[in-house]
Amino acid sequence: MIAAAGVALLDINQKKPVLPEPVQTESAPLAESISPAKPSEPAPPPSKQKPKPLITPLVPVQNPPPTPVVQPVNQPSRSIDLHTVVVLRCDFVNNAGRKKQAFGSGVIISSQGIILTARHVFDLEYAYEITGGNQGALGYKFEGCDVGQPPQGVSTPTASQIRAINPFTIVEVLPFRAEKFFVPSPTGWSPAEINFIDIGLLKISRINGDGSAFGLASLPAAFEFSPMMADEIPGDGEEIITFGFPSGNPQYGGRFFLQGSIGQTTATVVGDQKFNNEPIGIQALMETIGGRSGSPVFWRGYVIGVVSSKEDYSINSTSISVVPLMRVLGEAGVSF
Repeated sequence: MIAAAGVALLDINQKKPVLPEPVQTESAPLAESISPAKPSEPAPPPSKQKPKPLITPLVPVQNPPPTPVVQPVNQPSRSIDLHTVVVLRCDFVNNAGRKKQAFGSGVIISSQGIILTARHVFDLEYAYEITGGNQGALGYKFEGCDVGQPPQGVSTPTASQIRAINPFTIVEVLPFRAEKFFVPSPTGWSPAEINFIDIGLLKISRINGDGSAFGLASLPAAFEFSPMMADEIPGDGEEIITFGFPSGNPQYGGRFFLQGSIGQTTATVVGDQKFNNEPIGIQALMETIGGRSGSPVFWRGYVIGVVSSKEDYSINSTSISVVPLMRVLGEAGVSF
């Protein structure tokens, strides 16, 4: 089983973060994402015991599968636009009216405002199921996510800058509201694939109250976006980069800090049933920390997956490939 990674869960009624508690409680924080690199950045939370696997996890292979899903086309490298990377503040409510919030990251992948992220960021019941009750929560309905972006034209740091100082960009206004757009149907999937392929789509649908107060009257005619790449995957030892919003800062929940992280791929994870021998995940030497689930993973400037590692803090990260998402979108006749 690959446990859910990365969102910090907040109980709105208590007005403070919900600390890890036994399974009998209403929820436990979802945790994992990219680690800050400097002391001045958010510090990683203490390690927690990993949940006991429910099923045998998929076994990574040291090389990509022999037959790619699509013949590689050797697309040229492109620049990463940080304005497309978003912070998500998602709202949930149960039948008793009790509310919770969860925070995560994502990336806009179409001009219509479609956001790619980890499914457990906006689906607490899925998070609960794939972790055996150690994370997530039951009985909470998803209401939507507020969405914030870095300013247009913000400079994208280079790999050397991230390694040296890891500069951050502050995001304080989340002016858009997003709703659930697509979650893959697991028909024909193995239990391991269901637990591993933690991926889903949201869509920006309107301006929220913060956006109106900020002076926004309507959605953009077209959103800037980062294209996905599903016909090529990085080989072992190649450099990947991710940007997202780590938790841990005392003001987290009101102010968000966008930062990058550099990693080196170590293995490709392939499916065992529906996606037999197809690349569904990438493992890398890349620090992860709570609060950054759904952070886009870039290779040569293209989105190739989202962060969804299995521990609260680790130097070994797991990312979910966009390959299975693109396949099920095609089978479902979904386009954007």
